[in-house]
Amino acid sequence: MTFMRALEVKLGIGDDSGKLMFLVTASLRGGYGWYFPRGDEVNAGVVTYGDPVRELEWVLSTLNIDRNRIRSHHGGPIPVSGMGKVRVDESAILVGDAGGFTNPVSKGGIVGALFSGKEGGQAISRSLSGDEKALESWENRMREHPAFTPMNLDRNRFLSGLSDEALDALTSLVRGRDIWTLRKAELVKEVWRRPELRRNLKGTLKLAIGGREWVTWAF
Repeated sequence: MTFMRALEVKLGIGDDSGKLMFLVTASLRGGYGWYFPRGDEVNAGVVTYGDPVRELEWVLSTLNIDRNRIRSHHGGPIPVSGMGKVRVDESAILVGDAGGFTNPVSKGGIVGALFSGKEGGQAISRSLSGDEKALESWENRMREHPAFTPMNLDRNRFLSGLSDEALDALTSLVRGRDIWTLRKAELVKEVWRRPELRRNLKGTLKLAIGGREWVTWAF
């Protein structure tokens, strides 16, 4: 598997704004930083192909966060290259992050873990009840998941190579709207107005238009 690295701190800072923030820069190579208020505390972190300690420091400096308010650190590897092999010969399957069930574009894994765990549990139940093809059928169904399609892996690679200027232009496309609500013609028009994206028109549209297929998988 190919992994990105995530590192997060829990901050003893009260923030009732509910304002979830994401930060992007080229050095994160397709990753991002975040600031997630949770009432009487805040989670701030980063996911990156690079050094998560260095990049987390960038996030904290950018947000002007007092390091003395850090209560704890936690993190780990995030798989972004697709599903692992079902180990039928050992009567075991891998679900969640262990099985690669993360969105290669957003790197999110909570819904993927719930989905693969539920379906995997049902497959194990059928297998224990005598269905010799249950785990193989589960693997085939999971491989149809949009997280593992070549298109989404291509989106990951494209996003990982964007410059700061291109990232700024990309994040300005939606102007507060849900990107999946933009019509294709509207997206093309907005992309064409931005030279940084116009030079990467095909990749930008592939990244921006994609995602509708996630709805049917709740992922």
